[in-house]
Formats: sequence, structure tokens, C-alpha cells
Amino acid sequence: MADAIFSGTEADTILNALTGQGTYTAPAGVYVQCHTAGPGVAGTTAVASLSTRKVALFATPSSGGAGTVSNTTAVQWTTGFAAETITDVSLWSTVTANTRFLGSIQLTTPKATTTSTDTLTIAAGALSFSLTHAS
Repeated sequence: MADAIFSGTEADTILNALTGQGTYTAPAGVYVQCHTAGPGVAGTTAVASLSTRKVALFATPSSGGAGTVSNTTAVQWTTGFAAETITDVSLWSTVTANTRFLGSIQLTTPKATTTSTDTLTIAAGALSFSLTHAS
């Protein structure tokens, strides 16, 4: 998977906090939702048939200033998909609908689901956030 692309609102809030123009409140958790195309600027476009959000747990950035954090455990959906292809995931602050959209990630390899019993697993380490830093 590629790195997460922050939502416009989330990016602006982080930048405002970094420049002393506001504060940033980190989400209590990060929840992942599947999409059949890019989720768009609000995260609500092309939501997959199985719209249940799953929690993703993240490690702290590695020492040495790598500027990246990744999920520490797999994120998995085990049933409920229609015949569709999952191409992207959106990231949210809560498990409930239309709360704080954090950003999105395009899958490196889309996952085609053909039956309601198909499983989609995002491996540990496959979801990541990066910030470019001085080297």
C-alpha cells in the first residue's frame, strides 16, 4: 500500500498546530473503511458494500526520525462483501458514520471479492503515515 494521504481538513489542522495558529487533537483511534474507488475529499465516495469500519492500531515512529508509523496488527473483514473490487480504504476517527475523515490510502493491489464469505486482510505494517523530514 501507498502512504496515507491526509484529508484537507486534517492536513490544515496539523499545519495550523505546527505554526501556532491552532491546536491539534489526535483521534482516540483510527478506523479503516473499504472503498471501490477513491473515497473523494470527504471520504464518502464509493463506499464498499461492507461498510463496517475496523480499528487499526499503530506503533510510535521508529527511533532515528524515520517519519513513518505503520499498523501493528492486521485489519480484517471476514464476511459481508458483494461482488466488487476494493481499491482504496478511508481512515476515520471513530467507528460511526461520517465523523472525522482523516485521510485515505490506495491499495497497491486491489482485492476482488466475489462472495459474501470472502475475506479481506490488510497485513500488519501495510497501512502507513509518513511525514517528510530533514535529512
